[in-house]
Amino acid sequence: MKTMRDVAAKAEVSYTTVSFVLNGRDGEMRIPEDTRQRVLVAATELGYRRNELARAMVSGRNRMLGFLVSFPEAEATARMLAGALDEAEKHNYSLKVLKLNGNRLDRQSIERCLELRLAGVMAIYLDEDSLNFLHEEMARQQIPVAVLERPQRPASGIGVITDDSQAMRLAVGHLAALGHRRIALISEQPSLIFEAREAAFRATMREWKLPIPEGYVSRGQINAPDSRFIEDITRQLLCHPAGRPTAIIGITDPMALVALRVAHESGLQVPQEISFVGYGDLAMATYSYPALTSVELPFREIGGAAVRRLVERVAAPQDQAAPFDELLPARLNVRSSTGPAPREEARQEPS
Repeated sequence: MKTMRDVAAKAEVSYTTVSFVLNGRDGEMRIPEDTRQRVLVAATELGYRRNELARAMVSGRNRMLGFLVSFPEAEATARMLAGALDEAEKHNYSLKVLKLNGNRLDRQSIERCLELRLAGVMAIYLDEDSLNFLHEEMARQQIPVAVLERPQRPASGIGVITDDSQAMRLAVGHLAALGHRRIALISEQPSLIFEAREAAFRATMREWKLPIPEGYVSRGQINAPDSRFIEDITRQLLCHPAGRPTAIIGITDPMALVALRVAHESGLQVPQEISFVGYGDLAMATYSYPALTSVELPFREIGGAAVRRLVERVAAPQDQAAPFDELLPARLNVRSSTGPAPREEARQEPS
């Protein structure tokens, strides 16, 4: 492979001049434009390519960011990765996806990050112990860490998350504006992210002065071998002693879609008799019948913001330990699974 010394010889300039030009630092030396162009032409004619591995050996850093993920096939993860790739390209960085077993981080994963001399690391859906382990080990090497979609202010490093309070206000506010007062939530088994969404639901219902009867917030398990848990919860809600909800919010799109199917099987018309709202706005939301109204979470923007913040930390390593979190807004995509509350419900005034 051709080296900078080969380029310098062909362009008849010093090695230092070539180094500054090819590394984008020519402004620091005030290199004349004709000299700069001569270096670039020589590099092109020789087929010169920068040796990033050699640069990493000298600097101790690669222009590569790690993306630690347990389920790369998940649509939400893929969208975050797409946003991260777009932003990394803008900053002349590359991404290395490292697959984990489950949501736990082990010593082998950490060693892999260090061997690659990563400039920064992003992680999603890690459990508490693994996240602490990651922060501790990366801090030893002064490698910044960004955590995506974890609704807890970071003790150190970077956090980039959806504003769940704003997102849930969109969902509940949409239904309340349509006259719905009996609004139920199908949640997931306890975890930080689902607990945050559930808390946001309760807070928004209070803002609208809407009651939450016992059992109107139910927790299912969408990762079971089949959807029977969500089906059972939905049937219980449809026969609730306080009255059947006129609207149900699924804390994820799959939950909302299972509930919507059960309503159809029970002979209910959607949205004339009951409305449904999902959370995430995955591709499946547009394929259902009727199409699912859903809160669109900013997955691509989350991935892009994480890369942008990591690049900033690489440029200012003294700020590495300072905690920083970024809240990104969601938006509501209204489709045909929501409509006005049934007439007898709409006539009632909020308490």
